[in-house]
Amino acid sequence: MAVRSRPRVRHRLRTSALAALGVLATAGLSSAAACATEPSAARPPGPAATVAVPLQEPSGGRRSEGSLAAAGPGPAPAVVLDGERVEVHWIDGDSLRIRTGVHRGRSARVRGYNSLESYGPVHRWGDWTAEELLAIARSATAAAAAGEWRCTTQGARDRYQRLLVDCPDAAAALVRRGLAMAYAVGGPADARTLAAQEEARRAGAGMWAKGAPRLVVTSLHSLDEAEGGATEVYDRVVEVATGRAREVRHATRYRTCEERCRGEGPDRTCMTYVPFADRYRGRPACLRDSPRRGRAGRRRGRGVVYAALSAPGRAGVKFRAVVPYRGPVAQLDRAAVS
Repeated sequence: MAVRSRPRVRHRLRTSALAALGVLATAGLSSAAACATEPSAARPPGPAATVAVPLQEPSGGRRSEGSLAAAGPGPAPAVVLDGERVEVHWIDGDSLRIRTGVHRGRSARVRGYNSLESYGPVHRWGDWTAEELLAIARSATAAAAAGEWRCTTQGARDRYQRLLVDCPDAAAALVRRGLAMAYAVGGPADARTLAAQEEARRAGAGMWAKGAPRLVVTSLHSLDEAEGGATEVYDRVVEVATGRAREVRHATRYRTCEERCRGEGPDRTCMTYVPFADRYRGRPACLRDSPRRGRAGRRRGRGVVYAALSAPGRAGVKFRAVVPYRGPVAQLDRAAVS
């Protein structure tokens, strides 16, 4: 199988429907499991966490603004930014790179919600494994790229010099599906986003399928990363009930791949520290067992691709999971890979 690595091809590969690859397992959404049609013997070898994501098919089968469209070949991902339709590449569920238009070449961070990190299995809480939460993070990327959202910006930038944009429909859609959480820095969270999150928690959707901790650690910074001679850095912790993202300041030097946790019992939430420079290049041991996000390639004789498994659900809702597939390349249906 030819390996193509351009961003658009990688996006289409991640979201292609490869129903013959295995069983659609769920994370707390039993209706999808009950409707899966593939026999257990067809499951590809090796562990592969799967997370069901309910997607409503747009009317007429066409992508519409502010909706999650069906996976498969189609136009490049885009958003409508300040009235201008621009092509984008979604890096993860809450950040993107703008490819066309006035802000061409800039990276952007969508405000108001936070998706889990997708560069490796770094999150853990409750009964979730890090690999299962990684699958949710990557499903958030696919869901963000499937919609054409209306967004605005006032030109402000964050500490990483990313353009800050607001995409309220994207925030509500991803949070309602449990693919992201309400996230507010320096003020209260948006009421609509919080309502969507409460809906997701009650339904046990996505990351809330195994319960909700009181806090979630969303970022770690080591004192080694301090700028300008600063003697303190901070970790970011989100209060799930309010969406408030607060700083926890410290003067600790973290070791690469060190896990830092907060809370006890069902509220215990952990994150593995990986320096920014090592997340995509020179990946440390704690990331090496995880295939690179969105890459199609070979690893020890087995193909590494991302497959979308689908099954009908209740009331005409389709359940789709974006999952890593580590089976032999020969088993892939090339006609299904776009």
